[in-house]
Amino acid sequence: ILLIREAEAGDAAGILEFATALPPHDLLFLRRDITDPEQVTALLHASETGLARNILAFDGEKVVGYASVAADGLSWTR
Repeated sequence: ILLIREAEAGDAAGILEFATALPPHDLLFLRRDITDPEQVTALLHASETGLARNILAFDGEKVVGYASVAADGLSWTR
């Protein structure tokens, strides 16, 4: 059973573990480089301030999915 919830301040380590396990090609489709701890901090800050809704899927304690709806002004690129 998967748990789906909004990202919280304590999720940084799980997001980084999830992101570093992704194939490099998959990372091209993410708005932020979530393999970078500073970008994960920014992502969580955007969640806290309402600039983005970041959703995580968990299998137990492990992050297995990520989605974001953002209004933070970042442009989309490949």
